[in-house]
Amino acid sequence: MKKRSPGLTSVFSVWERLPVAARRVTPSGALLGIPVSILATSPFRDFLAPGLLLFVFVGLAPLATIYALITKPQWKFAEQLNFCDDMH
Repeated sequence: MKKRSPGLTSVFSVWERLPVAARRVTPSGALLGIPVSILATSPFRDFLAPGLLLFVFVGLAPLATIYALITKPQWKFAEQLNFCDDMH
């Protein structure tokens, strides 16, 4: 019987979660080897706020999009944002 190796999805899923776990422990970037000095010209003093922004826009927004595509809910605020209402 052929031995099955883990799929790419599970490998990448674990790989993506490791840095997130490290940022939760310390938002200074020390566990990832990222110096805070790269944030000197940005409005952030550590990696907490950029990490939260990435989590919301790269993590939660696609989940909301998938939910909306599957269930097709009638969201009033989404209808206000739709500038092609005659087409969609």
